[in-house]
Amino acid sequence: MRCCSPTAFLQKRKGRPTAFGGKRLSPCDGEVPDERSLAPHVRELVRYVRHNESKLDFADRVMLGQYLERHGAPETASNVLHGHVAVDRDTPGLRCYVSSSIAAGLSVRSRANLGALPAAIARIPFYVQAAATTQATIARHPSGAQNHRH
Repeated sequence: MRCCSPTAFLQKRKGRPTAFGGKRLSPCDGEVPDERSLAPHVRELVRYVRHNESKLDFADRVMLGQYLERHGAPETASNVLHGHVAVDRDTPGLRCYVSSSIAAGLSVRSRANLGALPAAIARIPFYVQAAATTQATIARHPSGAQNHRH
């Protein structure tokens, strides 16, 4: 069963007061502190993703991941793509997954993703830079990584 598309959701939500599923939510309901700085429509989209994640198809996941990454929610972007992006070819979904994982400080996940890339993909400048960024982050935080979350 497919839920309402993310694009339709955003169009319906833009400019409306925060409400979800017929229930009024407080501005901080279910949010982590970093999300409080997000624009209201992005916070609402993060809630939408969390509530409907199991119903999202691949195209929705990639579109949402790209949108959320560009609008300050990289951890949600990485989470929505986690386990759904193939690492055997260079795709917009893979690039979004890698960059959002790095931006969210998910060093363990970033290192695992980059380590799983085939050599031909790993030599692409985007992934070389991503690997260097991840290594630099881990080197700055020798206790294991910037963040042990995956």
